[in-house]
Amino acid sequence: MKKLYAFGEKALYGLWESGLLNNILTTQNGDRIIVLDYGSHDHDLDGPDYKNAKLQIGGLTFNGDIEIDTNYQDWITHGHNCDPKYNSVILHLFLNNKGRSYFVSNKEGRSIDSVCLADYITQKDLDRFNLNQEDYSNYVASIKCHRKNIKVEEKLKSDFVKELGIIRFQKKCDRIYNRLKELAFLKELHLKEPVTGYDLSESFHKREFAYTDFQSHDLWNQLFYELLFEALGYGKNKQIMLSLSQEVTLSFIGQIKGENDSSFVILSLLLMVAGLIPKDDEIHSDDSMEYIRRIRNDWDNLTEKYDGRMFNETDWQFFRSRPHNFPTIRLAGGAVIVQRLLYKNLIEKILRIFNNTDDSQVIVKLIRSLFIIKAEGFWINHFTFEKPARENLNYFIGANRADEIIVNVLFPFLSVFSEVHGNKELSKKVFLIYGAYQQAEENSIITRVSEGLSIQHLICSSVMSQGMIELHKSYCSKSRCGECKIGKAIVT
Repeated sequence: MKKLYAFGEKALYGLWESGLLNNILTTQNGDRIIVLDYGSHDHDLDGPDYKNAKLQIGGLTFNGDIEIDTNYQDWITHGHNCDPKYNSVILHLFLNNKGRSYFVSNKEGRSIDSVCLADYITQKDLDRFNLNQEDYSNYVASIKCHRKNIKVEEKLKSDFVKELGIIRFQKKCDRIYNRLKELAFLKELHLKEPVTGYDLSESFHKREFAYTDFQSHDLWNQLFYELLFEALGYGKNKQIMLSLSQEVTLSFIGQIKGENDSSFVILSLLLMVAGLIPKDDEIHSDDSMEYIRRIRNDWDNLTEKYDGRMFNETDWQFFRSRPHNFPTIRLAGGAVIVQRLLYKNLIEKILRIFNNTDDSQVIVKLIRSLFIIKAEGFWINHFTFEKPARENLNYFIGANRADEIIVNVLFPFLSVFSEVHGNKELSKKVFLIYGAYQQAEENSIITRVSEGLSIQHLICSSVMSQGMIELHKSYCSKSRCGECKIGKAIVT
Protein backbone atom coordinates (compact mmCIF):
# COMPACT_ATOMS: atom_id res chain seq x y z
CA MET A 1 0.00 0.00 0.00
CA LYS A 2 1.46 3.38 -1.01
CA LYS A 3 2.01 6.08 1.60
CA LEU A 4 1.43 9.74 0.79
CA TYR A 5 2.48 12.88 2.63
CA ALA A 6 0.10 15.82 3.06
CA PHE A 7 2.32 18.07 5.22
CA GLY A 8 -0.80 18.82 7.26
CA GLU A 9 -4.53 18.58 6.65
CA LYS A 10 -4.76 21.88 4.73
CA ALA A 11 -3.62 20.11 1.58
CA LEU A 12 -6.43 17.60 2.05
CA TYR A 13 -8.95 20.42 2.41
CA GLY A 14 -7.77 21.94 -0.85
CA LEU A 15 -7.99 18.53 -2.51
CA TRP A 16 -11.56 18.02 -1.28
CA GLU A 17 -12.73 21.44 -2.48
CA SER A 18 -11.01 21.14 -5.85
CA GLY A 19 -13.58 18.67 -7.21
CA LEU A 20 -10.83 16.23 -8.15
CA LEU A 21 -12.34 13.52 -5.92
CA ASN A 22 -15.87 13.72 -7.26
CA ASN A 23 -17.12 10.55 -8.97
CA ILE A 24 -13.88 8.63 -8.33
CA LEU A 25 -14.39 7.58 -4.70
CA THR A 26 -16.19 4.38 -3.72
CA THR A 27 -17.06 2.75 -0.43
CA GLN A 28 -15.68 -0.61 0.64
CA ASN A 29 -18.94 -2.12 -0.65
CA GLY A 30 -18.30 -0.66 -4.11
CA ASP A 31 -20.92 2.11 -3.95
CA ARG A 32 -19.86 5.21 -5.89
CA ILE A 33 -19.73 8.49 -3.96
CA ILE A 34 -21.05 11.47 -5.90
CA VAL A 35 -20.51 14.88 -4.28
CA LEU A 36 -23.60 17.06 -4.66
CA ASP A 37 -22.42 19.71 -2.18
CA TYR A 38 -18.95 19.82 -0.62
CA GLY A 39 -20.29 21.56 2.49
CA SER A 40 -18.97 24.68 4.18
CA HIS A 41 -15.59 24.82 5.88
CA ASP A 42 -15.06 26.87 9.03
CA HIS A 43 -11.40 27.17 10.02
CA ASP A 44 -12.35 27.91 13.64
CA LEU A 45 -15.07 25.31 14.05
CA ASP A 46 -14.69 22.84 16.92
CA GLY A 47 -16.20 19.85 15.14
CA PRO A 48 -16.23 18.22 11.69
CA ASP A 49 -14.20 19.93 8.98
CA TYR A 50 -17.13 20.45 6.57
CA LYS A 51 -20.72 21.10 7.62
CA ASN A 52 -23.93 20.52 5.65
CA ALA A 53 -22.46 18.47 2.81
CA LYS A 54 -24.66 16.45 0.45
CA LEU A 55 -23.53 13.13 -1.02
CA GLN A 56 -25.07 10.44 -3.15
CA ILE A 57 -23.78 7.05 -2.04
CA GLY A 58 -25.11 4.20 -4.10
CA GLY A 59 -28.75 4.99 -4.71
CA LEU A 60 -29.26 7.10 -1.58
CA THR A 61 -28.70 10.80 -0.87
CA PHE A 62 -27.20 11.83 2.48
CA ASN A 63 -27.00 15.25 4.15
CA GLY A 64 -24.46 15.76 6.92
CA ASP A 65 -20.84 16.53 7.75
CA ILE A 66 -17.44 15.48 6.40
CA GLU A 67 -14.36 14.78 8.54
CA ILE A 68 -10.90 14.69 6.95
CA ASP A 69 -7.88 13.25 8.78
CA THR A 70 -4.30 12.51 7.84
CA ASN A 71 -4.51 8.96 9.20
CA TYR A 72 -7.39 6.59 9.77
CA GLN A 73 -6.43 6.23 13.45
CA ASP A 74 -6.93 9.98 14.01
CA TRP A 75 -10.69 9.37 14.30
CA ILE A 76 -10.08 7.64 17.63
CA THR A 77 -6.95 9.42 18.81
CA HIS A 78 -8.70 12.78 18.32
CA GLY A 79 -11.73 11.52 20.24
CA HIS A 80 -14.25 11.84 17.40
CA ASN A 81 -15.79 8.48 18.31
CA CYS A 82 -17.00 9.81 21.68
CA ASP A 83 -17.77 13.41 20.72
CA PRO A 84 -21.47 14.16 19.95
CA LYS A 85 -20.41 16.93 17.55
CA TYR A 86 -19.42 14.17 15.11
CA ASN A 87 -22.74 12.32 15.21
CA SER A 88 -23.79 13.95 11.91
CA VAL A 89 -20.71 12.85 9.94
CA ILE A 90 -21.67 10.95 6.78
CA LEU A 91 -18.19 10.35 5.36
CA HIS A 92 -14.72 10.05 6.86
CA LEU A 93 -11.79 10.72 4.52
CA PHE A 94 -8.19 10.02 5.41
CA LEU A 95 -4.87 9.86 3.62
CA ASN A 96 -3.15 6.78 5.05
CA ASN A 97 -4.61 3.57 6.43
CA LYS A 98 -2.10 1.33 8.14
CA GLY A 99 -4.72 -1.07 9.43
CA ARG A 100 -6.75 -1.32 6.19
CA SER A 101 -10.00 -0.44 8.00
CA TYR A 102 -12.89 1.17 6.13
CA PHE A 103 -15.44 2.11 8.79
CA VAL A 104 -15.52 4.28 11.89
CA SER A 105 -18.26 4.65 14.51
CA ASN A 106 -19.73 7.76 16.13
CA LYS A 107 -20.83 8.17 19.74
CA GLU A 108 -24.26 6.79 18.90
CA GLY A 109 -22.67 3.63 17.54
CA ARG A 110 -23.56 4.32 13.89
CA SER A 111 -21.05 3.03 11.33
CA ILE A 112 -19.64 5.64 8.94
CA ASP A 113 -17.92 4.89 5.64
CA SER A 114 -14.20 5.69 5.67
CA VAL A 115 -12.34 6.16 2.40
CA CYS A 116 -8.57 6.02 2.01
CA LEU A 117 -7.50 8.77 -0.39
CA ALA A 118 -4.15 7.11 -1.08
CA ASP A 119 -6.06 4.55 -3.16
CA TYR A 120 -7.22 7.25 -5.58
CA ILE A 121 -4.59 9.96 -5.85
CA THR A 122 -0.86 10.42 -6.33
CA GLN A 123 1.69 12.45 -4.42
CA LYS A 124 1.75 14.84 -7.37
CA ASP A 125 -2.00 15.44 -6.96
CA LEU A 126 -1.49 16.18 -3.30
CA ASP A 127 1.47 18.50 -3.81
CA ARG A 128 -0.77 20.83 -5.84
CA PHE A 129 -2.65 21.62 -2.65
CA ASN A 130 0.28 21.73 -0.24
CA LEU A 131 -0.35 25.38 0.63
CA ASN A 132 0.61 27.52 3.57
CA GLN A 133 -2.10 29.12 5.72
CA GLU A 134 -2.28 32.41 3.80
CA ASP A 135 -2.36 30.73 0.41
CA TYR A 136 -4.97 28.26 1.60
CA SER A 137 -7.26 31.03 2.86
CA ASN A 138 -6.97 32.77 -0.50
CA TYR A 139 -7.66 29.51 -2.32
CA VAL A 140 -10.81 28.79 -0.35
CA ALA A 141 -12.33 32.27 -0.11
CA SER A 142 -11.44 33.87 -3.44
CA ILE A 143 -12.23 32.88 -7.00
CA LYS A 144 -9.93 30.71 -9.06
CA CYS A 145 -10.25 32.80 -12.24
CA HIS A 146 -8.98 36.01 -10.61
CA ARG A 147 -6.01 36.20 -13.00
CA LYS A 148 -8.09 35.42 -16.08
CA ASN A 149 -11.35 37.35 -15.71
CA ILE A 150 -9.64 40.71 -16.16
CA LYS A 151 -10.45 40.49 -19.89
CA VAL A 152 -14.17 39.98 -19.18
CA GLU A 153 -16.25 43.15 -19.49
CA GLU A 154 -17.19 44.70 -16.17
CA LYS A 155 -20.83 45.00 -17.24
CA LEU A 156 -21.08 41.24 -17.79
CA LYS A 157 -19.57 40.59 -14.37
CA SER A 158 -21.76 43.13 -12.57
CA ASP A 159 -24.93 42.00 -14.37
CA PHE A 160 -24.26 38.37 -13.45
CA VAL A 161 -23.52 39.23 -9.81
CA LYS A 162 -26.72 41.29 -9.63
CA GLU A 163 -28.68 38.43 -11.17
CA LEU A 164 -27.27 36.08 -8.50
CA GLY A 165 -28.21 38.59 -5.79
CA ILE A 166 -31.82 38.45 -6.96
CA ILE A 167 -31.68 34.65 -7.13
CA ARG A 168 -30.31 34.49 -3.58
CA PHE A 169 -33.12 36.76 -2.39
CA GLN A 170 -35.73 34.55 -4.07
CA LYS A 171 -34.21 31.44 -2.50
CA LYS A 172 -34.66 33.01 0.91
CA CYS A 173 -38.26 33.93 0.08
CA ASP A 174 -39.03 30.39 -1.10
CA ARG A 175 -37.58 28.90 2.08
CA ILE A 176 -39.55 31.32 4.26
CA TYR A 177 -42.79 30.62 2.42
CA ASN A 178 -42.30 26.86 2.77
CA ARG A 179 -41.77 27.26 6.51
CA LEU A 180 -44.88 29.44 6.70
CA LYS A 181 -46.90 26.64 5.12
CA GLU A 182 -45.43 24.12 7.56
CA LEU A 183 -46.39 26.28 10.53
CA ALA A 184 -49.91 26.76 9.20
CA PHE A 185 -50.25 23.03 8.64
CA LEU A 186 -48.98 22.14 12.12
CA LYS A 187 -51.23 24.73 13.70
CA GLU A 188 -54.25 23.29 11.91
CA LEU A 189 -53.41 19.76 13.09
CA HIS A 190 -52.52 20.99 16.60
CA LEU A 191 -49.10 19.35 16.32
CA LYS A 192 -45.91 20.39 18.06
CA GLU A 193 -42.32 20.56 16.85
CA PRO A 194 -40.08 19.03 15.72
CA VAL A 195 -41.44 18.76 12.18
CA THR A 196 -39.14 15.79 11.52
CA GLY A 197 -41.28 13.79 13.92
CA TYR A 198 -44.24 13.78 11.58
CA ASP A 199 -45.05 12.29 8.23
CA LEU A 200 -45.90 15.46 6.36
CA SER A 201 -44.90 14.15 2.96
CA GLU A 202 -48.23 13.15 1.39
CA SER A 203 -50.90 15.20 3.14
CA PHE A 204 -48.75 18.31 3.41
CA HIS A 205 -47.53 18.41 -0.18
CA LYS A 206 -51.00 17.72 -1.57
CA ARG A 207 -52.47 20.58 0.41
CA GLU A 208 -53.35 23.73 -1.52
CA PHE A 209 -52.95 26.73 0.76
CA ALA A 210 -55.10 29.85 0.56
CA TYR A 211 -54.76 33.37 1.91
CA THR A 212 -57.10 32.51 4.77
CA ASP A 213 -54.59 29.92 6.06
CA PHE A 214 -52.10 32.68 6.84
CA GLN A 215 -54.22 35.31 8.59
CA SER A 216 -53.11 34.52 12.13
CA HIS A 217 -50.77 37.11 13.66
CA ASP A 218 -49.32 34.37 15.86
CA LEU A 219 -48.26 32.48 12.74
CA TRP A 220 -46.26 35.40 11.35
CA ASN A 221 -44.77 36.23 14.73
CA GLN A 222 -43.53 32.65 15.20
CA LEU A 223 -42.08 32.61 11.71
CA PHE A 224 -40.23 35.89 12.26
CA TYR A 225 -39.02 34.68 15.68
CA GLU A 226 -37.50 31.53 14.16
CA LEU A 227 -35.78 33.44 11.36
CA LEU A 228 -34.37 36.00 13.79
CA PHE A 229 -32.98 33.38 16.15
CA GLU A 230 -31.42 31.45 13.30
CA ALA A 231 -29.69 34.66 12.15
CA LEU A 232 -28.52 35.41 15.70
CA GLY A 233 -26.83 32.00 15.79
CA TYR A 234 -24.30 33.27 13.27
CA GLY A 235 -22.42 30.42 11.55
CA LYS A 236 -21.64 28.22 14.51
CA ASN A 237 -24.93 28.16 16.43
CA LYS A 238 -27.43 28.79 13.65
CA GLN A 239 -29.11 25.37 13.76
CA ILE A 240 -29.41 25.10 17.54
CA MET A 241 -30.77 28.65 17.83
CA LEU A 242 -33.40 27.72 15.26
CA SER A 243 -34.20 24.51 17.16
CA LEU A 244 -34.52 26.44 20.42
CA SER A 245 -37.02 28.87 18.88
CA GLN A 246 -39.07 25.93 17.59
CA GLU A 247 -39.12 24.27 21.02
CA VAL A 248 -39.73 27.39 23.13
CA THR A 249 -42.47 28.83 20.94
CA LEU A 250 -43.92 32.32 21.19
CA SER A 251 -47.27 30.87 22.15
CA PHE A 252 -45.66 29.19 25.16
CA ILE A 253 -43.75 32.33 26.12
CA GLY A 254 -47.00 34.30 25.88
CA GLN A 255 -48.60 31.98 28.44
CA ILE A 256 -45.97 32.71 31.09
CA LYS A 257 -46.25 36.48 30.94
CA GLY A 258 -48.02 36.85 34.29
CA GLU A 259 -47.52 40.28 35.77
CA ASN A 260 -43.99 40.63 34.43
CA ASP A 261 -43.45 40.97 30.71
CA SER A 262 -39.77 41.92 30.98
CA SER A 263 -37.15 40.30 28.83
CA PHE A 264 -35.54 38.84 31.97
CA VAL A 265 -38.24 36.20 32.38
CA ILE A 266 -37.97 35.32 28.70
CA LEU A 267 -34.19 35.09 28.92
CA SER A 268 -34.40 32.93 32.04
CA LEU A 269 -36.57 30.46 30.17
CA LEU A 270 -34.31 30.42 27.12
CA LEU A 271 -31.11 29.97 29.12
CA MET A 272 -32.54 27.12 31.19
CA VAL A 273 -33.91 25.23 28.19
CA ALA A 274 -30.65 25.89 26.32
CA GLY A 275 -28.75 24.16 29.13
CA LEU A 276 -26.36 27.09 29.56
CA ILE A 277 -26.75 27.57 33.33
CA PRO A 278 -23.51 26.32 34.97
CA LYS A 279 -23.16 24.36 38.20
CA ASP A 280 -22.60 26.29 41.40
CA ASP A 281 -19.00 25.10 41.80
CA GLU A 282 -18.16 26.69 38.43
CA ILE A 283 -19.17 30.17 39.61
CA HIS A 284 -16.52 32.46 41.07
CA SER A 285 -18.36 35.70 41.72
CA ASP A 286 -21.22 36.74 43.98
CA ASP A 287 -23.06 38.73 41.31
CA SER A 288 -23.09 35.71 38.99
CA MET A 289 -24.45 33.49 41.75
CA GLU A 290 -27.19 35.97 42.56
CA TYR A 291 -28.13 36.32 38.90
CA ILE A 292 -28.36 32.55 38.50
CA ARG A 293 -30.56 32.30 41.61
CA ARG A 294 -33.00 34.74 40.01
CA ILE A 295 -33.05 32.66 36.82
CA ARG A 296 -33.66 29.44 38.76
CA ASN A 297 -36.46 31.07 40.72
CA ASP A 298 -38.19 31.96 37.45
CA TRP A 299 -37.58 28.46 36.13
CA ASP A 300 -39.13 26.88 39.24
CA ASN A 301 -42.39 28.56 38.25
CA LEU A 302 -42.12 27.34 34.65
CA THR A 303 -40.69 23.84 34.84
CA GLU A 304 -44.08 22.14 35.28
CA LYS A 305 -45.51 24.01 32.29
CA TYR A 306 -42.70 23.29 29.86
CA ASP A 307 -42.67 19.79 28.36
CA GLY A 308 -40.38 20.34 25.36
CA ARG A 309 -36.81 19.33 24.62
CA MET A 310 -34.00 20.37 26.94
CA PHE A 311 -30.61 21.16 25.39
CA ASN A 312 -27.09 20.72 26.81
CA GLU A 313 -24.14 23.08 27.01
CA THR A 314 -22.22 20.71 24.71
CA ASP A 315 -24.75 21.47 21.96
CA TRP A 316 -23.44 25.03 21.75
CA GLN A 317 -20.29 26.37 20.13
CA PHE A 318 -18.14 28.76 22.18
CA PHE A 319 -14.82 27.54 20.79
CA ARG A 320 -12.87 30.32 19.01
CA SER A 321 -15.93 32.55 18.84
CA ARG A 322 -15.61 36.23 19.57
CA PRO A 323 -17.12 36.85 23.02
CA HIS A 324 -19.65 39.22 21.41
CA ASN A 325 -20.95 36.19 19.45
CA PHE A 326 -21.25 33.86 22.46
CA PRO A 327 -24.67 32.14 22.65
CA THR A 328 -25.31 33.81 26.03
CA ILE A 329 -25.03 37.27 24.48
CA ARG A 330 -27.09 36.33 21.41
CA LEU A 331 -29.85 34.92 23.62
CA ALA A 332 -29.84 38.08 25.73
CA GLY A 333 -30.42 40.11 22.57
CA GLY A 334 -32.94 37.61 21.29
CA ALA A 335 -34.96 37.86 24.50
CA VAL A 336 -35.37 41.61 23.96
CA ILE A 337 -36.61 41.03 20.39
CA VAL A 338 -39.04 38.36 21.63
CA GLN A 339 -40.42 40.88 24.10
CA ARG A 340 -40.89 43.39 21.27
CA LEU A 341 -42.61 40.77 19.11
CA LEU A 342 -45.03 39.72 21.83
CA TYR A 343 -45.75 42.93 23.69
CA LYS A 344 -44.71 45.84 21.46
CA ASN A 345 -46.10 44.77 18.07
CA LEU A 346 -42.72 44.73 16.33
CA ILE A 347 -44.02 43.49 12.96
CA GLU A 348 -46.87 46.02 12.91
CA LYS A 349 -44.39 48.77 13.77
CA ILE A 350 -42.17 47.75 10.85
CA LEU A 351 -45.13 47.71 8.47
CA ARG A 352 -46.14 51.22 9.57
CA ILE A 353 -42.64 52.49 8.83
CA PHE A 354 -42.85 51.17 5.26
CA ASN A 355 -46.40 52.43 4.77
CA ASN A 356 -45.92 55.91 6.19
CA THR A 357 -42.99 57.14 4.10
CA ASP A 358 -41.50 56.73 0.64
CA ASP A 359 -38.09 58.05 1.66
CA SER A 360 -35.85 54.96 1.58
CA GLN A 361 -33.17 56.57 3.76
CA VAL A 362 -35.71 57.33 6.48
CA ILE A 363 -37.06 53.78 6.29
CA VAL A 364 -33.56 52.31 6.56
CA LYS A 365 -32.70 54.49 9.55
CA LEU A 366 -35.92 53.65 11.41
CA ILE A 367 -35.88 49.89 10.85
CA ARG A 368 -32.19 49.63 11.71
CA SER A 369 -32.93 51.27 15.06
CA LEU A 370 -35.45 48.52 15.84
CA PHE A 371 -32.80 45.81 15.67
CA ILE A 372 -29.91 47.50 17.42
CA ILE A 373 -30.17 46.27 21.02
CA LYS A 374 -28.10 47.93 23.74
CA ALA A 375 -26.61 45.72 26.44
CA GLU A 376 -28.24 45.89 29.83
CA GLY A 377 -28.08 44.48 33.33
CA PHE A 378 -25.80 41.57 34.18
CA TRP A 379 -24.55 41.14 30.61
CA ILE A 380 -23.00 44.61 30.36
CA ASN A 381 -19.87 43.23 32.03
CA HIS A 382 -20.24 39.48 31.46
CA PHE A 383 -19.91 37.25 28.39
CA THR A 384 -20.44 34.05 30.37
CA PHE A 385 -21.64 33.24 33.88
CA GLU A 386 -18.29 32.13 35.28
CA LYS A 387 -16.56 35.49 35.81
CA PRO A 388 -16.82 39.17 34.84
CA ALA A 389 -15.45 40.28 31.48
CA ARG A 390 -12.36 42.45 31.10
CA GLU A 391 -14.30 44.95 29.01
CA ASN A 392 -17.88 46.18 29.02
CA LEU A 393 -20.34 45.17 26.32
CA ASN A 394 -22.11 48.03 24.57
CA TYR A 395 -24.63 46.14 22.44
CA PHE A 396 -26.32 42.74 22.39
CA ILE A 397 -26.99 43.39 18.71
CA GLY A 398 -24.88 46.05 17.03
CA ALA A 399 -25.24 47.80 13.68
CA ASN A 400 -23.43 45.08 11.72
CA ARG A 401 -25.59 42.25 13.03
CA ALA A 402 -28.72 44.41 12.66
CA ASP A 403 -27.86 44.93 8.99
CA GLU A 404 -27.48 41.19 8.44
CA ILE A 405 -30.87 40.59 10.05
CA ILE A 406 -32.49 43.25 7.89
CA VAL A 407 -30.99 41.95 4.64
CA ASN A 408 -31.21 38.20 5.26
CA VAL A 409 -34.38 38.04 7.35
CA LEU A 410 -36.53 41.15 7.28
CA PHE A 411 -36.52 41.94 3.54
CA PRO A 412 -37.37 38.39 2.34
CA PHE A 413 -39.87 38.02 5.20
CA LEU A 414 -41.65 41.22 4.17
CA SER A 415 -41.55 40.13 0.53
CA VAL A 416 -43.38 36.90 1.41
CA PHE A 417 -45.78 38.82 3.67
CA SER A 418 -46.63 41.30 0.92
CA GLU A 419 -47.13 38.54 -1.68
CA VAL A 420 -49.44 36.54 0.58
CA HIS A 421 -51.49 39.64 1.41
CA GLY A 422 -51.49 40.94 -2.16
CA ASN A 423 -49.78 44.18 -1.17
CA LYS A 424 -47.95 45.02 -4.42
CA GLU A 425 -46.91 48.47 -3.20
CA LEU A 426 -45.13 47.00 -0.17
CA SER A 427 -43.53 44.27 -2.30
CA LYS A 428 -42.14 46.83 -4.75
CA LYS A 429 -40.84 49.09 -1.99
CA VAL A 430 -39.12 46.23 -0.15
CA PHE A 431 -37.33 45.04 -3.27
CA LEU A 432 -36.22 48.54 -4.25
CA ILE A 433 -34.77 49.18 -0.79
CA TYR A 434 -33.10 45.74 -0.80
CA GLY A 435 -31.41 46.67 -4.07
CA ALA A 436 -30.05 49.93 -2.66
CA TYR A 437 -29.46 48.99 0.99
CA GLN A 438 -25.89 49.54 2.14
CA GLN A 439 -24.68 47.18 4.83
CA ALA A 440 -22.20 48.32 7.46
CA GLU A 441 -20.59 44.92 7.95
CA GLU A 442 -17.51 43.80 6.08
CA ASN A 443 -17.69 40.21 4.87
CA SER A 444 -14.51 38.34 3.97
CA ILE A 445 -16.18 36.41 1.13
CA ILE A 446 -17.59 39.59 -0.40
CA THR A 447 -14.22 41.31 -0.10
CA ARG A 448 -12.30 38.49 -1.77
CA VAL A 449 -14.83 37.92 -4.54
CA SER A 450 -15.00 41.63 -5.36
CA GLU A 451 -11.21 41.80 -5.43
CA GLY A 452 -11.03 38.66 -7.53
CA LEU A 453 -13.43 40.19 -10.06
CA SER A 454 -11.86 43.67 -9.78
CA ILE A 455 -15.25 45.20 -8.97
CA GLN A 456 -14.60 46.43 -5.41
CA HIS A 457 -16.36 49.71 -6.22
CA LEU A 458 -19.64 47.83 -6.74
CA ILE A 459 -19.95 46.71 -3.10
CA CYS A 460 -22.46 49.46 -2.53
CA SER A 461 -25.74 47.60 -2.23
CA SER A 462 -27.11 44.43 -0.69
CA VAL A 463 -28.13 42.94 -4.01
CA MET A 464 -24.50 43.07 -5.23
CA SER A 465 -23.04 41.86 -1.94
CA GLN A 466 -25.51 39.00 -1.75
CA GLY A 467 -24.76 38.16 -5.37
CA MET A 468 -21.07 37.81 -4.55
CA ILE A 469 -21.88 35.43 -1.70
CA GLU A 470 -24.10 33.41 -4.04
CA LEU A 471 -21.35 33.32 -6.66
CA HIS A 472 -18.87 31.98 -4.12
CA LYS A 473 -21.19 29.40 -2.56
CA SER A 474 -22.96 28.11 -5.65
CA TYR A 475 -20.19 28.33 -8.24
CA CYS A 476 -16.64 29.09 -7.04
CA SER A 477 -16.54 26.79 -4.00
CA LYS A 478 -18.09 23.96 -6.04
CA SER A 479 -15.84 24.37 -9.08
CA ARG A 480 -18.84 25.04 -11.35
CA CYS A 481 -16.77 27.32 -13.57
CA GLY A 482 -18.29 25.89 -16.75
CA GLU A 483 -21.79 26.89 -15.62
CA CYS A 484 -20.77 30.41 -14.56
CA LYS A 485 -21.35 33.23 -17.06
CA ILE A 486 -18.01 34.75 -16.12
CA GLY A 487 -16.26 31.41 -16.54
CA LYS A 488 -17.90 30.89 -19.93
CA ALA A 489 -16.81 34.35 -21.05
CA ILE A 490 -13.20 33.53 -20.19
CA VAL A 491 -13.03 30.47 -22.45
CA THR A 492 -14.95 31.92 -25.42
